[in-house]
Amino acid sequence: MLSRVWGGIFILGALSALLRYLQGDLSIFAHLNAAMLQAAHAAVEMMLTLTGMLCLWMGFFQIAEQSGAMAGLARALSPLWRRLLPDVPENHPALAAISMNLAANMLGLDNAATPWGLRAMQELQELNGDRERASRAQIMFLMLNCNAWTLLPLSIFAYRAAAGAVDPALVFLPIVCSSLLGFTWAIILTMCIQRLRPDAFLLSLGGGLLAAAGLLAWAWQRHLLAASWWHAASTFGNALLIVFIVLILLAAQRRKVEVYPAFLEGARQGLETAWQLTPYLIGMWVALAVFRASGLFDLLLFWVERGLHALDAPVSFVPALPVVLMKPFSGGGARVLLLETLHRVGVDSFPGRVAAVVQGSTETIFYVVTVYLGSVGIRREGYALALGLLTEACGAVLAILVCYAVFT
Repeated sequence: MLSRVWGGIFILGALSALLRYLQGDLSIFAHLNAAMLQAAHAAVEMMLTLTGMLCLWMGFFQIAEQSGAMAGLARALSPLWRRLLPDVPENHPALAAISMNLAANMLGLDNAATPWGLRAMQELQELNGDRERASRAQIMFLMLNCNAWTLLPLSIFAYRAAAGAVDPALVFLPIVCSSLLGFTWAIILTMCIQRLRPDAFLLSLGGGLLAAAGLLAWAWQRHLLAASWWHAASTFGNALLIVFIVLILLAAQRRKVEVYPAFLEGARQGLETAWQLTPYLIGMWVALAVFRASGLFDLLLFWVERGLHALDAPVSFVPALPVVLMKPFSGGGARVLLLETLHRVGVDSFPGRVAAVVQGSTETIFYVVTVYLGSVGIRREGYALALGLLTEACGAVLAILVCYAVFT
């Protein structure tokens, strides 16, 4: 499906550009070519940043692995992984990497989440019988990653603060609740497709998560989360990375692990991963540039708005639609549209809040699927992209509904 979508974007983009040319936009083809070149350049710059991040964190991952810290984490979460990832052997290295990836996503540590996710895909690929097609375990991990529960949406607080919000953390509860609902729904849907049956453990865990969300709602309503709370959360999230590094170094010393050679080995693996990933990233960014520059995105936005008006559906969130529609395709593009929306309609307006909640509780499906599967050379994603887009759409709808429940 990903191959057809990628090729279809270029074909539809060319047709859209031709239509705009016939309507009098004589510079559209030059604009389209410039957008593709700029996207390729931006992808390479992004890859350089990602390369440094991969080398850094995969180096520390190698130390953690040799020290036994990751194996301990995998054992602690083995009851959950046995049920969601039955094809992965107990105590397999992939389970520790998945655990760290989800923890980093929950805490809003995006820079740390990606290297763990790439390492998880590499480990899962070792268990994959078909080297070019995504396995059930890889698809389940992608759905967990793309719909991760967000506990500390630090970047969203920062965007709202920069835009002049009176209370930057006002969207905290809606993001936590909507991302939890989306996370739960994604797990249920993926389990149904993979014919995995929930048991008492999973039901109890789901109930516990809902109870935790309820506790956060109570704290929010009692004003225990003050306007300055997000500053403390940001400090906590960043300090957690340093604490993690110190802990794995201490564990390595206890086991007499040569930490510097281990770090260099992990960094070398990160460099190899980044090199393999570059063509996939360039290909996807260029396609997304065509999607936007050709006018396809504006056309999609136009028809969605018309459909909502025709159905007589609530339309107060419509100014936030650019963020909703862009998020599956490009996190950077959605971020730009979020900032533009906050300044255009007001950071504390209803659509401004909807845009922030959607940005904080959904993921860039095309980017995640392309980067993670591309890092291990998988060319056939199976139902991963279709399922990811479905869960993304459901997550966006849930975010909008939660905003209506909280802010109206």
